[in-house]
Amino acid sequence: MPARLTQTLSRMAYASAVGFDTKSDPRRYQGGNLVPHYNMAPGSWPWMLHRLHLGREEMDTVRFGFEPPEDGARMFKAVGIDFAMRERYFRHMWREGRAIVPIEGYHELPPDGSNPWYVRLQEGGIMLCAVISSFRPYKPERLPGMGWCFVTAGQLGFGNPRDLVPVILSPQDARAWMDPATSAEDAEQLARTKALSANAFHAFRVSKRVLSDGVNDEGLIAPV
Repeated sequence: MPARLTQTLSRMAYASAVGFDTKSDPRRYQGGNLVPHYNMAPGSWPWMLHRLHLGREEMDTVRFGFEPPEDGARMFKAVGIDFAMRERYFRHMWREGRAIVPIEGYHELPPDGSNPWYVRLQEGGIMLCAVISSFRPYKPERLPGMGWCFVTAGQLGFGNPRDLVPVILSPQDARAWMDPATSAEDAEQLARTKALSANAFHAFRVSKRVLSDGVNDEGLIAPV
């Protein structure tokens, strides 16, 4: 399960990767870029691509993690397909809050305290991660606990039963995932049958410095 995220590219790069229209109004995705982030922990605000407002292609920074509106509720960073489709507080996000978080890779933390894994695509590039979110751009207030969580399926084989792989889609399937016209049932089929398989990923050990808050440099994704 992703514990830290890498987002280092421009808004234009992420919009182009998923196939958003970047030519009609190129200025729409120019500027406003974040500094490169190599260590985005839960609670941080990465870019999220979505069509949550009138079906328009949009990009916003949205909090990593979702906390149900209950006293003492824990933060969810990732949920399985079956859980997301049936559970209270998640069903509506599956129906109406599907989005994509673009990343270059993520850190997996082994339960035995050994060096973290860094996971990226075999050929590099941008991972288009399927997420569900409680964020609604037409509601200006930032509600407590609002955010997003990964949809997960399968494992990478780190020897940890919780090393669930995010559902990562092709650009075409990512657009279908975000499409408001895609039903909850069709979205389920996308997540189950179109996610990239485990052999599409490359993982290697990296420094434990990624566990330190505030550390942010390229060394966090370098092999050790």
